[in-house]
Amino acid sequence: MAFLSEVRSEQRASAGRNEIQSAEDRGFIDAKEAATFLGIPLRSLHQYVQQGLLPSYKLGRHRLFRRQELLNVLQATNKATREEILR
Repeated sequence: MAFLSEVRSEQRASAGRNEIQSAEDRGFIDAKEAATFLGIPLRSLHQYVQQGLLPSYKLGRHRLFRRQELLNVLQATNKATREEILR
């Protein structure tokens, strides 16, 4: 019995890793990578998500971000900043 429960827990753990791996293959990154990519603290990243400023996706307990969407946000922010400077 103990062996079966151990096998089941290993299967669950590996299934979660497979979901995350395939998400990474589709251009998704996790919150820590997204914060590093944007050059902001992880806490700020979570605040921006709560405020609706950054698009994100939930996969189980994991929050994932599309790299391209983060680039789009950066470009839009840079454009807005440039326009404010030129005023």
